[in-house]
Amino acid sequence: MRRSGRLGTLDTAVATVRHLTTADVEEIVIAFRPGGGPVYTAQLATTAERYERDLKAFKQVLEGFRLEPWR
Repeated sequence: MRRSGRLGTLDTAVATVRHLTTADVEEIVIAFRPGGGPVYTAQLATTAERYERDLKAFKQVLEGFRLEPWR
């Protein structure tokens, strides 16, 4: 499943991957620095059983992301 999201103040593309042969779930977040520049990624890899709990903590980390001035 794909959707939009946030990494700090940046817009992101988010994909959730549920593996068919295992109970593994991945949440992949990709963002670009405004005006180009570096690409930022964040990834959560967990099990279906722990996904909701781990996703909550993962979202807190994403919300705390801050950009430094580009040099």
